[in-house]
Amino acid sequence: MLFLLSLAHAEPASGPLPPPTLGALVRPEVWVDPVRDVSNEDGTEIHTWSRAWVKGELRNHDAYFLEARLQHHVMIGKDTEAWWEASLGETGWDGKLGGPFRLRVGNLVEKWGKLDLLPVADVINPRDIRVGANMNSDFSHIPLPMGILAVEGGAFRAETVLIPFPSTDRLYTRETDWSYMRQDYTDQLLGEMTNPNIYQYEELVGGEADFSVVLDSSIQGMRTSLFDMSTQFRRNLDYTMTSDNLPEAIVGNGEIAERLEWSGHNVDAALFGGYFRSRQPNAVLDPYLQNTLQTQTLPSNLEGVQEFQAATSGGPLNVDWPRTWIGGLDGSALVGPLQFRLDGAFKSAQVVRRAWGNTSVVPSLAAGLGVDWYQSTHFQLSVESRYTHLMDAPDDLMFSLEDQVQVAGGVRIVTLRDRLSFQIGGLFDVTFVEGMFRPSVAFKANDHFLFDVTGMLLAGKTDAPQTVDDIFQYEGGVMSYFQANDGIGFAVQYTP
Repeated sequence: MLFLLSLAHAEPASGPLPPPTLGALVRPEVWVDPVRDVSNEDGTEIHTWSRAWVKGELRNHDAYFLEARLQHHVMIGKDTEAWWEASLGETGWDGKLGGPFRLRVGNLVEKWGKLDLLPVADVINPRDIRVGANMNSDFSHIPLPMGILAVEGGAFRAETVLIPFPSTDRLYTRETDWSYMRQDYTDQLLGEMTNPNIYQYEELVGGEADFSVVLDSSIQGMRTSLFDMSTQFRRNLDYTMTSDNLPEAIVGNGEIAERLEWSGHNVDAALFGGYFRSRQPNAVLDPYLQNTLQTQTLPSNLEGVQEFQAATSGGPLNVDWPRTWIGGLDGSALVGPLQFRLDGAFKSAQVVRRAWGNTSVVPSLAAGLGVDWYQSTHFQLSVESRYTHLMDAPDDLMFSLEDQVQVAGGVRIVTLRDRLSFQIGGLFDVTFVEGMFRPSVAFKANDHFLFDVTGMLLAGKTDAPQTVDDIFQYEGGVMSYFQANDGIGFAVQYTP
């Protein structure tokens, strides 16, 4: 299809075509947690990231590009869990349609905004966050089928983005170091429900029949099923739950956006807007179960037992995917050795997490500023900041607050004829008083092999949750929540 499209707009041959550019990369990484903050955490993680690509030019100077991706993951803790995944990377066609029109179509990654560490306007592609902060940046954005029609004229450019199908972020909800419910927490919750010293049964009134034994047996059955569940089934179940009720893949459920750009001498600016669908689900724990968790009370009569079973049998979450209008701007300017970058965005509907498994959808406004200082190719200093305001925010927020300020930065030094590099990065949440510190050193042995060692330290004012009750009432930020996941990473990168 892409080949025929390119032929339709081809011009007469004017000489031999340049050969296509071929490339590949394989990067195995081993992450070790030297401190066992949690007894059943994964002390060792092995992630292997592989990509292969080809880029070529057609007769009329149009271009084609193809990319294949392969990732493999091993988690070693109380047991060993491993999975692999092959996928299509950025693949498509980019060429002229005639006049000022140009089309880029295929399986694409489209990035809006100028900020990298604390993005504000990067809203198009969903994220893969299944391995948390250990995610490779080349794999973090999930390519989507889309078409981008551009109209170019002088310093101005207008782009219309059409995404025909809905999509969602990828994450695991339980039994991993980077999931909302860490290892064994679901089993702990069900165990507490069968412990009469923690959960009490309601008193029967009016001579009602006692069905508490039935409910106790039902909870024990759920606990046994989860214990016997294979890791493969659990991962597939997580995918099903986190994409539950996602609208069907038809064009009517797609998304459309517009971007207007202007480029001048050492300065550029853009306005954008679009009608999107949330990449994260508005997943609300069944209200009956929320009340059960808060009161630590279980039903004894027939009606209550049936309600409990109904709330758990079809999945405990009620899920929908809200539509959202997004509008904003971005720009950059080069002033001497400094580059300034700016993002701003408004969302009409943003999903926010709340206590006891609840969520809300609220409007949000965010703005960010970045500054870079370059000293040739051997020294770079970058600093970014972001302010987020949630409108009509509820009082029991998790991982976010009504007003939140974050700063991030990095320093990179390259020496020994570009063979040795040192990098220090960090992120600090001023509002939650928490942060991440990430130093690394890399050595390029030759044109094919790169070795690097990276450290990661997470810390925060709020302690990480230790019990199920801590999870459902957590008041800290994301970095405090996962602060038990400090680690040291060792990587070898091979490029043929």
